[in-house]
Amino acid sequence: MNEKETHSNDGGHIENGLNYYLKQKWKLFVTLFSLFSFMTMGMELEISGSTMLPLSIQVRTNLAKLSWIIAAKNFGYMIIVVFFGLLFQSITKNYSEFILPIAYLLPSIATALTPYFKSLWALCIALLFQGISHGLIDLALNTLITNMWSSRSTAPLNCIYFGYPVGALLSIIVVRSFRQNDPLIDKNYIKYSNSTIIIKENYFQSELVGAYKIIYQERSTI
Repeated sequence: MNEKETHSNDGGHIENGLNYYLKQKWKLFVTLFSLFSFMTMGMELEISGSTMLPLSIQVRTNLAKLSWIIAAKNFGYMIIVVFFGLLFQSITKNYSEFILPIAYLLPSIATALTPYFKSLWALCIALLFQGISHGLIDLALNTLITNMWSSRSTAPLNCIYFGYPVGALLSIIVVRSFRQNDPLIDKNYIKYSNSTIIIKENYFQSELVGAYKIIYQERSTI
C-alpha cells in the first residue's frame, strides 16, 4: 500500500514539474530557441572535422598541419573561459543578452568565408573566432538560463546542451550530401604507408560551398 502511494506521489511531482515548465510560455520559448542555437553551433563547429580532407586540398597542406585549426578553435574557447568565466564574471552576469548577438554573428561570418580561404593561417583565424563565440555562447546562455529558471534550471540546461551533439550529427549528413567524390581515392591524393596524405594539385573545392552555406544560413537565422 505504501509503495503504491509513494509511486503515485512521485508521479504527481513529475506531473507538477512538467506543468510548471509548460506554463512558463516565454521561458519555454527562450529555452527552445537556445536549444536550436546549440544545434546550429554543433553543426558549425563540427563541420571542420568532416571537411578536413577538402580543406587540406584548398589550403595546400597535409592533415598534420591542418590540425592547427582545431588548436586555434580550442585556444579561442580557452581565452573566453579564462577572461570572462574567471576574471570578468560580472560582464557575463549583467550583459548576457548583449553578448549573445555578437557571439552569434562572429561564427556566421567565419563559416560563410571558410570555403574561400586559401591560406592555412586565415583558416586558423576563422576557427579562432568560432572558438571565441563558442565560449561566449556557453557562458552567456548558462547565465541566462540559470537566472531565468532559478532552482529549476537543471532540466532546461540539459535540454539545450542536447542540441550540440544533434547538430554535430547533422553536419556530417550535410557534408556527405555535397561530397562529389571519395577523397581517399581521388587522383589529387597520394597515400603513403604512414597514412600521411600529400596533395599533388591545388584546386577550389566547390563541395565545401554548399555545405558551409547551409550551415551559415541556419546560423544567421538566429
